[in-house]
Amino acid sequence: MDPRRFLELAVILKGGQASPEFYRTSISRAYYAAFNFGVQTLASIGVRCSKGPGAHGDLTKCLGGCGVQACEKAGARLQALRGRRIDADYEMEEIGSETRKEADLACLEANAVMVALGKLTDDPTMALSRASVKRHASEVLRLTVS
Repeated sequence: MDPRRFLELAVILKGGQASPEFYRTSISRAYYAAFNFGVQTLASIGVRCSKGPGAHGDLTKCLGGCGVQACEKAGARLQALRGRRIDADYEMEEIGSETRKEADLACLEANAVMVALGKLTDDPTMALSRASVKRHASEVLRLTVS
């Protein structure tokens, strides 16, 4: 499945019924769009994240410490978006997740992460950046790299 479909769903949900459950679910889907896109992007350049919950940390650590400014910024955005998703999914008393503004922001952040990571694989001038990500994943994080 193409994870961009989750972002499409997030946009539909935030524009639908004005209710907490729609906004919270939009935030969650926006995060998972960016997360799954990131995991697929790393896989496409030969970096394998862990299976299960560890993949969330693998992805943000891989992006966050690779030395590529665009990837590090995407990793920071993804980490912040993950915090929003956790609030939306688990912190029922946290009403900040129940607004259209917060859902809008989550969708914008997810899109920004996906655009940045898309360049990592689609832009031929990013070969050195891809190598830097792979080196960090292998040498520092001890992830499987091919």
